[in-house]
Amino acid sequence: MPKNRWPLGAYINEARGTMAMREAARRAGISETWWRAIESGTQKVGGVEVSVTVKPETVVIAARTVNADPSKALELADYDPADYQWLLDSPASKDESSVEDHKEWFAGLPREEREEVLAELQRLNVDIELTRGLGRRRSG
Repeated sequence: MPKNRWPLGAYINEARGTMAMREAARRAGISETWWRAIESGTQKVGGVEVSVTVKPETVVIAARTVNADPSKALELADYDPADYQWLLDSPASKDESSVEDHKEWFAGLPREEREEVLAELQRLNVDIELTRGLGRRRSG
């Protein structure tokens, strides 16, 4: 197998160690196919191999899943960790924290950061709604 030239993929792969990709993907709550794309740095789109674009949230989830440094992972994915401090400071996962933990964390943020989080949640919700809408059109 050729050496991974995508720094994030190599970092996540090394941190994963002997954990199976399938298990890492399951723990992260993503598909094994997407986990493979994160590690390889590429995915097939219409039969053509293209570079992946991994959202900061997914970078942090993948890093935490394999006990890697999320801040370093963001840097390796060409994100500035300072821009995602709110994400780095958030509770690790729904398995490790309760809704009350999230509420407490959110309430402790300065107003400007709370607004950033709300804007990001709105953006994610729009993405979900668009995906659902496209799925309905395809199957109809």
